[in-house]
Amino acid sequence: MADAALDAGFDMVNDVCGFADPEMPDVCAAHDAAVVKMASPPDLERPGALTDVDDIYDALARNGFTEKTILDPAFGGWSEAKTLADDRETFRRLREFRGYGRPLLVSINRKNFLRDIAGRSTEAALPVSLAATSMAVERGAHVIRTHDVAETRDAALVGQAFARERHRDRAVEELDVTTVREAERHIARLGGDAAAASDAVARAFEVHAPSDMRQTLVEAASDAGVVCTGGDELFVAGTVSDLQTFADRITSASKALAGIAGEIRTSVE
Repeated sequence: MADAALDAGFDMVNDVCGFADPEMPDVCAAHDAAVVKMASPPDLERPGALTDVDDIYDALARNGFTEKTILDPAFGGWSEAKTLADDRETFRRLREFRGYGRPLLVSINRKNFLRDIAGRSTEAALPVSLAATSMAVERGAHVIRTHDVAETRDAALVGQAFARERHRDRAVEELDVTTVREAERHIARLGGDAAAASDAVARAFEVHAPSDMRQTLVEAASDAGVVCTGGDELFVAGTVSDLQTFADRITSASKALAGIAGEIRTSVE
């Protein structure tokens, strides 16, 4: 059917089965057509029936990509098993889907997982859709599917205007990486060692500690390669790997600091 449609003059395919038909990539490539590949099981009868974010991510790689593949992580009620919490977690981890180095499409217009946050009906859900649109663009979405075109365009422009500026030229592209999992996605694409991810992400904290423990913290930070400076309150920063080492050192140094160490470990996991 896709082949016939492209023969008839269409120039884009929306494959909600995510290349479950292994011929789809070749058909789209033969016509030099763009194709939106939605995350889906390898089953033509159950499009989008995935819930776990890692499963959604892995499904997008099935049967490869064409030169013009756009990825869609499949927000919405594609199966009864999918919950609003599943959609919220997918949105929270949206940057990870940039790990394939492909354009990213999101379809979140008035979706239940947004309406539920504000307690809005579909008719009253435009504001939450627009808020999420700005966030999606800021997190790396290239394409927004919507029914509210004019309003969504404005929200997308706001997201684009305040997105982090990243250096990009033919030789160097700065990646938007804020968590270890995001780093792991990019490292996997580039064929590197995933263990390096915890050395690739930095975090910073304001630490409230007893005054008699300040020097212990400073010394432990120095040993772990972590920044630690300040007065009554301390500014502590470093890579996830170094912060984990720091947490281990202060736990060993004093039971009184075990709570601080535990909070740091939890926050960087």
